[in-house]
Amino acid sequence: NSAAPRGFDLAVKKPFFYGDTFFQRIRLRESWVHKLVMWRALRHDFLFPHDEAPNPTHSHCPIRGFVPSLFSFKAYLNVRMGRNVAELVEISSSTWIITIVFVVSFA
Repeated sequence: NSAAPRGFDLAVKKPFFYGDTFFQRIRLRESWVHKLVMWRALRHDFLFPHDEAPNPTHSHCPIRGFVPSLFSFKAYLNVRMGRNVAELVEISSSTWIITIVFVVSFA
């Protein structure tokens, strides 16, 4: 297809599987194709974040306040992974109360 980006048509042959259990995820980490897809997904989320507004001063970069010379990819990954972990971990209010009482009693 000559109208496709870079002349390639991408088609989904089968759905991407992250693994339902810990052991499935460990086994999938050995596949170079799985690693490549995960890396591309992380790269795509970096280049085109879905939850941040575009920066008008840098039309080529969708990250607000982006200054290329001051950018730290390590800090970026730290923030993104922190958000992912915060979305995955849900702690009930009773657990918070018990934890606070425990910490205060031994402080």
